[in-house]
Amino acid sequence: MGIDSTLAGKEVPIIGTDVLRWVELSVPSSSSNIPTAADGTNAATIAPPTVDDRASCFVLEDPSAYLIWRIHKLQLHVLELLELNASKEFPKAGLRFTFPYPLCPFAYVCKNEISRNSRFPYLLYVFTVTGVAYLLKIRNVSAYASSALFPAEDLFELNVCDYVSNHVPITALTATAGCIVVGRSDGSVCCFRLGVIDPSAPGFVHELRDEAGISRLWGLMSRGKMAGAVLDMEISELHGKRFLFVLHSDGTLRIWDLSSHTRAFSHTVTDINTIDHSVLEYHPPPHSCVYLYAPKHRDESHTSLILSCRCYLSKDEELEMISLHSILYNFGERNVFSMDPSVQNITLEEGQCLDVKITLDKIWILKEDELVSHMLTTNAEEVEAFSYALQEEVVADQLFQSSEHQADEILQIARSIFSSSKVGSEKLSILHSWKCFLTRYFHNWCKNNAVYALLVDSSTDAVGLIRKSSVSIFRSLEDIERIVEVSSDEVGELTGLVDLFDDDLECEILVELLRCIMSFSQQLGKTASSIFYESVLTAPVISSEDIVHCIVKILETGSCVSGLAEKELIDHKSLRKLSVEMFLSLQSLYKKASAWNRILNVIEGFLKFLVPQKITHDVDTEVSSNINSSIIVHTTYQISKVMFESAWDFLLFLSYLVDIGGQLVNCNICGVPGQKRSSITEDFNSKLSSLHIDCNTGKQLWNEKLGRHDFTLAFILLLNVRSSSTDHGHRLERFPNMQSFVNRMRDFISWIIWGQSGGSSTFLSRSIDLAFILFKHGQYEAAEQLLMMAEAHLLKEKTSQSIQESDGGWCIRHHLLGCCLLAQVQCGLHTTQKDKKVFDAIRCFFRSSSGNGASEALQSLSEDVGIPYLGFGGCASTAAWKLQYYQWAMQLFERYNISEGACQFALAALEQVDEAMKDENNLVNGSVTTTRGRLWANVFIFALDLGRYYDAYCAIVSNPDEESKYICLRRFIIVLYEQGAIKILCSNKLPLIGLVEKVEQELAWKAERSDISAKPNLYKLLYAFQMNQHNWRRAANYMYMYSTRLRIEAASKDYQGNSLILQERLNALSAAVNALYLVHPAYAWIDLPANGSSLLGEHYPSKKAKRTPEEHSADNDAEPERWQSCIDIEKLENEFVLTSAGYMLSLVNVKWAFSGKDGALSDLAELLVNNNLYDMAFTILLRFFKGSALKRELERVFSAISLRCCLDKVESPWVDRHGHLLMSSNLEMVVHGSPVGDHTTPQTDSSSCWATLKIYLEKYKEFHGRLPVIVAETLLRADPQIELPLWLVQSFKEGQKERMAGMTGRESNPASLFQLYVSYGRYTEATNLLLECIQSFASARPADIIRRKRPFAAWFPYTTIERLLYQLEELARKGHMVEQCDKLKRMLISSLQNHLKTLKVDSEDAISVSS
Repeated sequence: MGIDSTLAGKEVPIIGTDVLRWVELSVPSSSSNIPTAADGTNAATIAPPTVDDRASCFVLEDPSAYLIWRIHKLQLHVLELLELNASKEFPKAGLRFTFPYPLCPFAYVCKNEISRNSRFPYLLYVFTVTGVAYLLKIRNVSAYASSALFPAEDLFELNVCDYVSNHVPITALTATAGCIVVGRSDGSVCCFRLGVIDPSAPGFVHELRDEAGISRLWGLMSRGKMAGAVLDMEISELHGKRFLFVLHSDGTLRIWDLSSHTRAFSHTVTDINTIDHSVLEYHPPPHSCVYLYAPKHRDESHTSLILSCRCYLSKDEELEMISLHSILYNFGERNVFSMDPSVQNITLEEGQCLDVKITLDKIWILKEDELVSHMLTTNAEEVEAFSYALQEEVVADQLFQSSEHQADEILQIARSIFSSSKVGSEKLSILHSWKCFLTRYFHNWCKNNAVYALLVDSSTDAVGLIRKSSVSIFRSLEDIERIVEVSSDEVGELTGLVDLFDDDLECEILVELLRCIMSFSQQLGKTASSIFYESVLTAPVISSEDIVHCIVKILETGSCVSGLAEKELIDHKSLRKLSVEMFLSLQSLYKKASAWNRILNVIEGFLKFLVPQKITHDVDTEVSSNINSSIIVHTTYQISKVMFESAWDFLLFLSYLVDIGGQLVNCNICGVPGQKRSSITEDFNSKLSSLHIDCNTGKQLWNEKLGRHDFTLAFILLLNVRSSSTDHGHRLERFPNMQSFVNRMRDFISWIIWGQSGGSSTFLSRSIDLAFILFKHGQYEAAEQLLMMAEAHLLKEKTSQSIQESDGGWCIRHHLLGCCLLAQVQCGLHTTQKDKKVFDAIRCFFRSSSGNGASEALQSLSEDVGIPYLGFGGCASTAAWKLQYYQWAMQLFERYNISEGACQFALAALEQVDEAMKDENNLVNGSVTTTRGRLWANVFIFALDLGRYYDAYCAIVSNPDEESKYICLRRFIIVLYEQGAIKILCSNKLPLIGLVEKVEQELAWKAERSDISAKPNLYKLLYAFQMNQHNWRRAANYMYMYSTRLRIEAASKDYQGNSLILQERLNALSAAVNALYLVHPAYAWIDLPANGSSLLGEHYPSKKAKRTPEEHSADNDAEPERWQSCIDIEKLENEFVLTSAGYMLSLVNVKWAFSGKDGALSDLAELLVNNNLYDMAFTILLRFFKGSALKRELERVFSAISLRCCLDKVESPWVDRHGHLLMSSNLEMVVHGSPVGDHTTPQTDSSSCWATLKIYLEKYKEFHGRLPVIVAETLLRADPQIELPLWLVQSFKEGQKERMAGMTGRESNPASLFQLYVSYGRYTEATNLLLECIQSFASARPADIIRRKRPFAAWFPYTTIERLLYQLEELARKGHMVEQCDKLKRMLISSLQNHLKTLKVDSEDAISVSS
């Protein structure tokens, strides 16, 4: 018969079961045990295969544990084994066995009672479709490694085909410790003592037969008449004995005593005989149409047991029926068992039956969509059925999948709410995507969490559910759930609710109210409450008040978003119907109550019913984290969610009444007084805000224990509860009964709302205690949300008075809120979020310090509350309190490395110093100056950390403590240097009044102790700093010091030839020279520090009189030490020139260092010439040599150049046609730039060398007139036969201003060249030169004759001419070039004769004129 059921409980998931880690183990198989057919192939299936998902649970007594196994229909080779302990945390891993053959829908796991070896606490029996039985001795999970082979020594393998024929299929299997029982299609039943004795030993196999006392192997004797095929078997323990219940297809029920292997009872079940044979054909073995269920245990206090038979009644409709047979037993009589003739039949009209379990007084029937329980009774009229909601219903409700149009309703309502929001379109697109996602998610959730079997603990009446990937427990309903879930007619039966009302009329009013509210709920579904829920617990885009207003408008006018016309019409009709029904219901309600005040009293009474009862927690029992705790937490979440939705329904109902109040007045219904309505609304808000402390699940925590998703915020609160229950359900070794979880939940919620003692409390004060707990466990965001909810509630309540309590609670909340915000900053927030949190934290701490009673309240906080401890107390005045508090806040922000907040509180503390120090009893150590100095130093540090250099410098200037000021200044300079911002000192952005010398000292101190290659360069900074101060001499001094450091360090590190260092020295010397040129010439000098000492200890005047040479000579011919340490521009320029020479040599990879010895400069010039650095060589000569020394060095240089031309040894590519270091003959030095302006083109032939010689000879012969002579002589000395360049010969003739002078002229005249020709045997050139000069003299113009006739006007080297004639005669005499010599001689003699004649005539003319 079908019976209507009453909802009595709900499923509670055990969080964490779906993320279990499985240890994979492969079970080996012996090749000799593989069953084979006659042809040698693998044998066919002889045992029933697994066609559905199967699971079961074995309850252990000592130690208490639940062993769960599962076989999935899509993984027939795999069996999963999981051990649960209610008093421990959910296990992290389970075992997953993979067998070589598909498994039968059977497994049995039990405690190891065979060997009692602690290494193997459990035994597992498994049977495959090929007829192979396995016995596995199971170790602890930690003993196995994943992807490993199951140890062969822990495995027993038995092929039943070795004992029975494989032509008779096996139809049923069962097992108990030490025995596995096999039932076959021929009705035979056989027991194998697997694992107890050796398979070859006698007694290993027993066939259960009617013949008493006979035990032998199958097939040895004839069996006589056999019963029908075995449909199902169950083993039950009664009074310490194990009995086997066997149900055959012919309706025979037999009970066998397994200890004696004798039949104890036989009876024909008439219900089985009435089954149509077509049904048997429809479910042929092994797909049995009949299932047998028997209780596993019965103690001596019971005299009967209930046996359940489940069978199919119809082939077409697949209706199932469960028949309950009562079997009486009395072990004192000869016939122990007897059958009670009464039968209780239960018809399952809808849904497939998945599992059945029998307890002491109930039968539990698991269907696909619900769990149903029936009381065991022989009176069919008294049978009462109770249903228990599965998790599918809850998940569908949470994911908006419980109805066909609910997903569309959320879009419709969301569009109406967010249509006016700035982010409306974005929200709607997200909602549309979520709609699709939730649909797919729910489908996959149902697939991955399919229902498998029941978990029943008869000792505690606990009932659970085994799913595909999770495990859950059932609980009873709370009163509020009965009101919502059950018919409203049963409301009056709730004792706790009836006690709140004065008479039955108010109960009737409540019933009517609940019906009205139910209409609202059905119209809106769960969407509205979900949106409102998010607005309360998170930072919403739209406030909760606006959401209520929008939803009320939807109830009045419908959705503001257009959709399908048909859907709009249906919604419009539904809305009109709701409005009419609500209007009529309110009229009826008012007539029944006679006044609105009475209706509001009923509403207020119901809201009080929602408030959890006060429970005093007298027993100081700590709660541990275990599976029972997890169930309690989730139970609390489920019930509190219902309470929230109920409160939401009443809020919506009240808002609806207020909104349509005008219509009600027109219908002669009295309006609600504003003051009364306001008070009720405030009371409602108060109760509503206190309901959802523990519902914020899924928060990721940071330490190992709190880092799992299954450890929610409610666990943190639960672990602080002291239980008052007598059974201490949190620490039960097993799962308690259904009502126990509700009792534990009531304890938990009472503690959340009222605290440990259950005394008077408010949400505001209790929120502080809860926030302390959350903060202590690192749940800063949750604590912040709780405190913000309290603040929002306070703002609503205190609209007409101060929101600050006199006890300092307001200050404590803001203090704690500030700590929460600061702690969140350390969790890796984005920059925008981090800045907002810091700003809010600063605001909270400032508000906390200024509230009423702040000093007493905050100083009373103990150190063990979890937040940063103040560490001070006894502040006598407000200023002293604020000074201490601001310093504490400053240190807190500094600890979290938040300089912005620390700086603000340091500045705030400075404002309180003077006032706080006036009190003689203040606790501040030190004087006003010391305190202010310390605080200003902190301001400086924080500003510096923030990169606010101007503020940091202002803090230095404002610091009254001189020692602290200079320490900060030094730190300021160091940080600026490290951050690359040191140039700010030279930018006129900082007012350095009074600190110039200190800044200079710090910079110079750091410059002397820093690496010379460090960037930025402090010497250059000091140069810029002094130039900015118009102190030119000190600027030049620092650059010279920089050059000196470079020179010393280069010498110590053997970097003499490093061109980069030399280039840097040149730049430094150039800057020093430039700076000195800005000083008056009388003061253009710098001091050279004696013995390398620094300039830190002496103050240099900006101007200093330079001693005159007269004063210098008056000091006994001895220069004072002070005068010797001075360096003027000339010395700097000399060093610049020498450095330039070294730099240019370094460019051609030549190392050189000035030794200062005699001849070093000459050697340098020679080295430069050898490397073709002619300009630099001449610069050295002209800079450091004067007079004859200069001429001597020029001769050496030109001799060297001439030799290079003569010998064609052009090695250097560096030839510059224009000097860079010499401007003109006035010897001015160019010291303002690089010594090498550009590079000349490389010289590749001797012609370039001659061109170079010509250029430099023309430029520098003004300094020494004999240079052409030196060049010609060098060339002729090197190669007497060389042909002198025409330009060189012409240079000898350029000195003659007029042709009438003969061979006279400058130092390099024709006579000099003539002498060279004669000396080096170049007689032809000498003769030609002489003839040319004589001819020039003789061919004077008429105008020049007068000048020619002047006395001593002309001169010729007659002595050299005589030498030439003599040499020609000698050559001729020796027979060398006789003809040429004679010719030259004749020419010379002829020319001389003509010349002498001319001279004679001129002489006579001169005598005539004189006379």
